[in-house]
Amino acid sequence: APVAAERADVAFLAFSSLTDIPGEAENTIRMFDRPETFAARTWDALRAQGIKRIAVVKVENQYLNTHLAEMKRQARADETVDLVEDVQSFGVKDFRTSIAKIKASPVKYDAVGVYLGSGQIGQFYKQLAEQNVTLTTFGTDFFESQSDIDEAGAAINGAFYAHYDVSNEFKTTY
Repeated sequence: APVAAERADVAFLAFSSLTDIPGEAENTIRMFDRPETFAARTWDALRAQGIKRIAVVKVENQYLNTHLAEMKRQARADETVDLVEDVQSFGVKDFRTSIAKIKASPVKYDAVGVYLGSGQIGQFYKQLAEQNVTLTTFGTDFFESQSDIDEAGAAINGAFYAHYDVSNEFKTTY
């Protein structure tokens, strides 16, 4: 499809988080950044803080699965990314067991990847604070939910996430 869009000189809008769909083409506008790009930016921020051991709590979702897979793929030999909990539904709001697993783990984690959806993130942070966990946390663009930020309160302070950005050329042109 991207090649056909180039031949017709029209834009090709791609709604995919998968790395190989669609291929690169000048007329392609991806609605999701490639997971390898997000992972690279996230690793840059984690490495700048000296973080090497990461626990992840994730909801089952193809988009978030690709993020986790890329984080694991880009980890260096001395870095670990452990999936501590794979929640099966966006309806799950109780993360106390997941947080307890992180606290009780023989691995002393430096950070927690919060790969959850809107409506879950605020609850996760509230429960993290209830269990007095003060690890560095990071997530995905789902963190752009103002209602989750409000619900999380101060517990989300310091969390970061890779997000979509546009080039200065795009900003100037449009």
